[in-house]
Amino acid sequence: MSGGPGSRGRSRRAYLQALQRLSARDHVLMQLLHEHTTLTSPQITALLFASPDSARGRLARLRRQGWVTNFHTQRAGRRLPEHWVLDQWGSRWAAFAAEEGEPTPRAVRTRNEKAAASSQLEHTDGIHDFFVALIAAARRTSAHDAEPAGSSGLPGPTPAVGSARLARWWSAARTAREVGAHVHPDGHGVWEYTPLPTTTLAAHPTTGPTTRSAASGASATPDTVEVPGHTGIGLMQVGFYLEYDRGTETLSQLADKLSSYQKFCGEGQGPDWPVLIVVPTRVRERHLHEHVGRLRSSNPTWPTAPTRAAPHPYDLPGSADAWRQDQAASSTQSASSPLVVLTTSREQINAHPWGPAGQIWQPIDGFEPGKQHRADSADQAGPAEPGDRGAGAHPKNPSVSLASLAAGRVNLSDPEALASSERLWDPGPPGLHDDPLFGLGHH
Repeated sequence: MSGGPGSRGRSRRAYLQALQRLSARDHVLMQLLHEHTTLTSPQITALLFASPDSARGRLARLRRQGWVTNFHTQRAGRRLPEHWVLDQWGSRWAAFAAEEGEPTPRAVRTRNEKAAASSQLEHTDGIHDFFVALIAAARRTSAHDAEPAGSSGLPGPTPAVGSARLARWWSAARTAREVGAHVHPDGHGVWEYTPLPTTTLAAHPTTGPTTRSAASGASATPDTVEVPGHTGIGLMQVGFYLEYDRGTETLSQLADKLSSYQKFCGEGQGPDWPVLIVVPTRVRERHLHEHVGRLRSSNPTWPTAPTRAAPHPYDLPGSADAWRQDQAASSTQSASSPLVVLTTSREQINAHPWGPAGQIWQPIDGFEPGKQHRADSADQAGPAEPGDRGAGAHPKNPSVSLASLAAGRVNLSDPEALASSERLWDPGPPGLHDDPLFGLGHH
């Protein structure tokens, strides 16, 4: 562990003078390290810098001044990327910015040494890689990168599909504090999407939803849904829990988490955000789907779907009533889950040009969005993945994207839509300080 100068022997005046030389980007970096404890050099570069060289230069200067420090470590004989943590001055600034007490030098040293020695460090890196990739994808979609319709995983018939951003990124620790410790997600995010005016989405193949065009007030056809965009009330969001799997747990352990989430969401212990599961490979993803399918075949009531008794503070008004109505409507059908679970693999994230924002999410049978979700149409699902997404692999559930989840929800700015919504996944408006890049003025 390398160390920078602490506050001992340094006057408060020197601290305040150094504080004046910090940039908005430095502030964002320290807030991110305060929230997530450690980030790697590649992650910081992707988030805040134009090149690795500029990142190295600025980080070295902040380290000399005592704002941040770094460490190098190995796992299983493999050298991990350089990691950065807050040093004493950075810890003091971040604590004050969060209206917390000033940490002692011993507390800062202990926290950083725990981070460097953690057996979960690679797991933590993978979680952070996922959220950093979402932020990078949001930049590309907002820049209107050209990609053929149907291949991007984002709705819309034109390459310029609108703007997106990761409006909230909570660490596992903060998620547990906010929603309770009944489940243990690896993080929580809010994906926010604003389509262009009259962006056309494919209707769900079984429900054929109809919404009203903001421009004309006329109903859309059963085959398409017109979504108001920048000129109207087009902001849409979807919150999610992340479960990041490195292949160190059995499939039974992964499936057990679904039962925990089912109870957590169904009994009103926490908000009913979709659960996103990221596994290492397509093969493991297929095996997880098959394992859940066997569980449901042997026990059609698995997992038991309780009736939601009361809304959670993060639910919008009326969501509990909507939940009960939906449960009653499906009571005569085969066992279904109020929980929505989607999976993908790191292989697919790395292969898709828009990473985790692409059309790479596969609903698990029994946990699919169903009638509440207007999925991308089957002909937009893209070519089958060799060996894993071929014929018969998952015939009922075409792959979807996060943007289609957001677009398939309710328009938060439309009171009429809110009043008639069947199901709410809304996390509430993300605060400005939930935005991981808040303070930069742009993404």
